Amino acid sequence: MVRMVLVLVVLTAAWQLTPNEIHWPWLWIAAGVLILPSVLSNILQMRVAAQMDRWAASQGLTLRGFELEVFKKGPFTWTTSDCQRVLRITAIDGDKKLRKGWMVVGDWNLGLLWPKIRVRWD
Repeated sequence: MVRMVLVLVVLTAAWQLTPNEIHWPWLWIAAGVLILPSVLSNILQMRVAAQMDRWAASQGLTLRGFELEVFKKGPFTWTTSDCQRVLRITAIDGDKKLRKGWMVVGDWNLGLLWPKIRVRWD
């Protein structure tokens, strides 16, 4: 919300000024405030995917798919924080059996910044 207000103020001010009157450093700062969270979010998502792949390889599994669960958290309903991500995963083990389960990625406090994975199979 604060970001949106800041952007509206900067854009309104910039709209009324001629190019010679625009304070370009403030415009770059406003652009950074808008773009930086999106870039960081994408980096964290790539890290999570890499962590999941490494975990699967260390367990001798092949991940077939996963789905982010926002409301249903399965067996992790009372043991996860908002910083962690709960996923419904499907994997194939060494015996070519299809397995389904729940995965929690991240630490209780540090969230996705800490490479921690817990899994419970159905």
